[in-house]
Amino acid sequence: MLFRSYAAIPLQVQNPLWELATINLMLANVWFFFVAFSLILVSYVLRYRLYRQSDIQGWELILFRGFRWLAVLISVLCLLMAPLILVDTQRVNLINNLQIDEASKGQLAQLTEAERRLGEVSDLSQLRGLLGQNASIPEGSSLADQKARLQADLRSRQDQVAQQAQTARRERKFALLKSSSRNFLAALVAAFGLGFMVWNTRKIFL
Repeated sequence: MLFRSYAAIPLQVQNPLWELATINLMLANVWFFFVAFSLILVSYVLRYRLYRQSDIQGWELILFRGFRWLAVLISVLCLLMAPLILVDTQRVNLINNLQIDEASKGQLAQLTEAERRLGEVSDLSQLRGLLGQNASIPEGSSLADQKARLQADLRSRQDQVAQQAQTARRERKFALLKSSSRNFLAALVAAFGLGFMVWNTRKIFL
């Protein structure tokens, strides 16, 4: 678990994206310790009930007490992660929305500039220069018809940009909430699960 946690380095404290990624990495690995501690706990409890504490050697008690204190530490850390996940989720959602808004504003600005330049066109030759050499303008078409068609196309693209931005916000929020909800529940389960096992062995191995 510790070796895989090096993926969270370098530290980027106060960065909600890094914090959520690190929490996700830690919770994905904490279950190895959870299962190992459960197996050790079952083994020691069975031996305690069958042979009582006198059969367990001193170094084994020291080792198990070390595992218990490590479990306490991990349980507290997981419990503290839960509110941090909620706070970071809101911050990341805000960052995502700002990034999407900036991208859509840039695209809308380009379309607005294109619409402005189209409004300044006064003849078909200027229109061809604006559209490029490869642009095809039907023979006999008037400048007004072509400008109206292009303006309608630009407005349609502006609507598409707005819809794409709204869809992107909704999809990224859903994915973020799904991941954060999973991590939030995992943190609570790990915290209370380890805490339950530690509490129920307090009279045996303290």
